[in-house]
Amino acid sequence: MLDQEVDIIQDVNIFAIEEQFERLFKGSLGIFKKKVIESKAEIEIDTNLCLPNPDTNTNYLETDNVSLAVLALNNCKCLTELWIDIKGNCNYQALSVEKLQLVNLTVSYYNSTFEDILQDILKKSKASLRYLYCGGSVNLAPLMNSKELRELKLEGDISDENLQLIRTFYNLEALKIYDNRVTNISDISQKLKTFEFTGKLDDKNIITLPQSVTTVQLGSSNTLSNLKLFLDQNPFVIDVTINLRQRYEAAILLQKYGHFNFNFLHSSTDSSSFKSVYRYLHPECKQQGISSSEPDHILYELLFQRLTKKFELLMPYFVRSDNCEIILRESPPQFIDSLSTFQEAQYCIEKINRRQISEIKGYYDKVFQKQITQNDDDEYLRIILTAYDEVFQLGGNIDQALVGIKTMSQEQRKIFKRKEYFNRCKNNWQLLKGLYHSVSVTPQLQNQ
Repeated sequence: MLDQEVDIIQDVNIFAIEEQFERLFKGSLGIFKKKVIESKAEIEIDTNLCLPNPDTNTNYLETDNVSLAVLALNNCKCLTELWIDIKGNCNYQALSVEKLQLVNLTVSYYNSTFEDILQDILKKSKASLRYLYCGGSVNLAPLMNSKELRELKLEGDISDENLQLIRTFYNLEALKIYDNRVTNISDISQKLKTFEFTGKLDDKNIITLPQSVTTVQLGSSNTLSNLKLFLDQNPFVIDVTINLRQRYEAAILLQKYGHFNFNFLHSSTDSSSFKSVYRYLHPECKQQGISSSEPDHILYELLFQRLTKKFELLMPYFVRSDNCEIILRESPPQFIDSLSTFQEAQYCIEKINRRQISEIKGYYDKVFQKQITQNDDDEYLRIILTAYDEVFQLGGNIDQALVGIKTMSQEQRKIFKRKEYFNRCKNNWQLLKGLYHSVSVTPQLQNQ
């Protein structure tokens, strides 16, 4: 019970340091070893004093007030863990106490006014500090040649000076960094076992780790090619956790790097399904031929077989063409092949569009309009129109249909309904005349 955290709200202005200390760390609250103090009132008194009757029970403190942190550091003799989120400025430069017993220190956020006292805290904790997390850039000079520090997590930029200082932490076992300027760290602590990188890998300067590292975690902003370069550079790693954007990337990595133990985390924008990943790893399970029964689905699969440029096939099905371009540019051929059936493509399309096809009004009209608009090449258009003729059994004359479409402007094609196109195809003798009558006027004139 006494080891559980107690939440305390400091919402009263107190102008005597002894009374402040008594209310928070002695009295009825004194029996609790772990305290989380939220400050809702400004503390205007000087708390940088060592009181005659210190607290010997509190070993953990979490607070958002620097004055309360200073009060605790000076007067809680058994305080071994401090979690602080600095809000506002700090007027202290050094603690009154000569030595601290901190083992774990987390500074989630701070500004430059906290720099001096943070340096003092690190200096006076050097002999005991084993864990340090800092949400911003920090000068590690007070910890030079530390033999105690085991885990270091830095979210800010790492200066050249700090990089040299990290090399003096002889017993460091875990390192987390964000700065992508850090590349060759193979010469830091040979006791390092765990490495976490939350930044973006640079393909020109891939990080080289000490061979003692066995566990790695990488963030979500990395391309598949950079991930490959990193794994090639550090083949001795055993366990790898990677935040991926697409499931198919997991399949590629599993196939190429079978000696790693992977743990994959996936982005919410992942457009590949489990089935496509499985078929990538097991090509013998790949579906053959046209599998759908719906005409629009059959049309897609027929065009997949006949159009060599898959961008031209897929782009009309996406709400935004740039999304389609990103998928095609970064995806391996095996993933594109997995989209040969409409069932698989639909998962990808709806994921990228962020809504179901059934929720988009006139969706297949829009697809048709984009298909006849995006490319004016005769061969391309003939493939599109022939597929429609076969699937929907229009019985039209493809040559006449092609002439009719080619006669239309881009703006006319963008508003041409495919039902109207179907009707004209079924009446070949009216096709050319009908096209002119149905789409030659502008939308503004039609509304008059």
